Amino acid sequence: MAQAERLGVPLTVFQNRRWDADFLTLRRLIDDGLLGSVRRFESRFEWWKPELTKSWKAESTVEQGGGILYDLGPHLIDQALQLFGPVAEVTAEVTTHRPGGLPTTTSS
Repeated sequence: MAQAERLGVPLTVFQNRRWDADFLTLRRLIDDGLLGSVRRFESRFEWWKPELTKSWKAESTVEQGGGILYDLGPHLIDQALQLFGPVAEVTAEVTTHRPGGLPTTTSS
């Protein structure tokens, strides 16, 4: 954000996962009260890519802003905030199973 401000350029986010069918269905069910009082919410994105692809996200470390955590993680956070508002507690688990994939960390 500071870099964009220094350069005088706009900075925005891209939250296209707000339009996924499963998210929209869940949002409608919650808004219509069909699920009752939601006490716990778990969500994840999983994908299978057996081979590494050339991309800055795949080749950059977490410290450099790369990896799956910074790729799909913000979408999970955004969806939870859209559904339930501010949260009191978050637990996250991120792992890498592909040989040659950059290591990730687990946090709570």
